[in-house]
Amino acid sequence: MFDERISVPINQVEHVIVGKDYFTGEPCERYINCANPDCNKQIICSLESEIAHQGSCSQACREHPRNRYSTKLQLD
Repeated sequence: MFDERISVPINQVEHVIVGKDYFTGEPCERYINCANPDCNKQIICSLESEIAHQGSCSQACREHPRNRYSTKLQLD
């Protein structure tokens, strides 16, 4: 059975973050899907980066007319 988790911790002794934020390179373990429904690329992204880049993996996706982030927040 599957649920909403994309990853699960495997090291029960020491929690180590191995992922890096797509935009800043900082350690991060939070996945999001690109807000452009035609792209939908999964990226590792902090909440701060998600806000700064409107949930998009690129400028083209940020400007896409069906960008879910813009639609959700009515940024158009």
